[in-house]
Amino acid sequence: MQNLIKQYFDLRGDQARTADIAGDIRAGCEFKGTNLWALVAAILIASVGLNINSTAVIIGAMLISPLMGPIVGTGYALATFDFELLKTAGRNFMTFVVISLATSAIFFFISPFDNPTPEMEARTYPTIYDVLIGFFGGVAGIVAYTRKEMVGNIIPGVAIATALMPPLCTAGYGLANPNDIKYFAGAIYLFIINSVMIAFATFAVTKLVLRSGRRKYEDPETKKRVTWIISLVMAGTVLPSIWMAYNLVQKNEFDQRVNDFLKIEVEAMQIPILKTDISFQENSIEIFSLGEPDSLTKQKLLDRRRFYKLGNTAIRFKSAREYIVEKERQYRSDAEQQVLQWRDSAYALQRTLDQFAERRRWEAGLLPELAAVDTNITAFGVPAMHYRQKAPDSLVTVLIFCNTEAPNTEHQDQLRRLLKTKFKGKQVALEYVVE
Repeated sequence: MQNLIKQYFDLRGDQARTADIAGDIRAGCEFKGTNLWALVAAILIASVGLNINSTAVIIGAMLISPLMGPIVGTGYALATFDFELLKTAGRNFMTFVVISLATSAIFFFISPFDNPTPEMEARTYPTIYDVLIGFFGGVAGIVAYTRKEMVGNIIPGVAIATALMPPLCTAGYGLANPNDIKYFAGAIYLFIINSVMIAFATFAVTKLVLRSGRRKYEDPETKKRVTWIISLVMAGTVLPSIWMAYNLVQKNEFDQRVNDFLKIEVEAMQIPILKTDISFQENSIEIFSLGEPDSLTKQKLLDRRRFYKLGNTAIRFKSAREYIVEKERQYRSDAEQQVLQWRDSAYALQRTLDQFAERRRWEAGLLPELAAVDTNITAFGVPAMHYRQKAPDSLVTVLIFCNTEAPNTEHQDQLRRLLKTKFKGKQVALEYVVE
């Protein structure tokens, strides 16, 4: 049986040479040339995909991204005691992350679509399944990296499954929109989980299964010190993800128990429920119902909590009136925000109209002065596309309408000096239209 398992699961038969594996992984950690261009392109594509809520575009960005290279390099370096590779991978990984966050933040800052999309929402609430996906994706990735012939569909599949690029771009959206900072926190949390689990999977497979490229230390003290450093680095990297995964498991279990409690116990008592609010942080359940249940019904529900491991969970019943008041408060808040937006738009429109009216009055007052220079002048106009009040070096083109012929040279010079004074030193170009 042991020989059969070894025959099917042995990875050393088609494993590449250690030098080739290290070379390929080191090349994936490089931060220049192709990898840099591919990173920026992937970030922009993923940002566009998130912005327009296009899953296909986001998947395309995942396939282009070179971000997994430094993560695999970090895990491989830890497993093989290659500290030069570890420094290179760690430094380039941080550079990749900073450039990715900056690029996506700039994109979302200038993008006209500033509302979060469902694709962004999906990257802000990681679950225990993301931890498992990151780990097993990392296992598949390092296996593919160490083959003599690269298996064509594994690396793209790992890039899609582990999804490093979308949460990083969503974090950039959070930076560009400080009011939605929860998007930064949730997305960067998901990115950390994926990165840590890929690196940990690479470390574990390389160290325990492949045994590839591990350096030898003749000095026992050196080996012991290096082992301690590796252990501390791995503990500092893995333990936070375990703690986060534990919290996620606890929250998922709590939500499941509460949902079972509501579905089986509350509905069985035929309580007309309008809405339920479940809070894992506060360990509480709020139930908005039509009419408040009697004391006996409440006590039965409280007694039944222990069968769902909710003995310490607070259950608060709220009436339909409180539900209506809360909804009304929400509607009022939304309406007030809408009114404020309309008011700002009205103020902006009014300012534009006032500026236009002031411009018309100014032009009406200037016409008599132009006619005083030359009586043939009947009207004048300044095309708006040439008139930029805040640009002192701009050229102002003035159309002069005459009833018989254009003014003579002397009058043209007088008109130019007059208009230059009126336009506060701007260069003036005169064009004459004989009606």
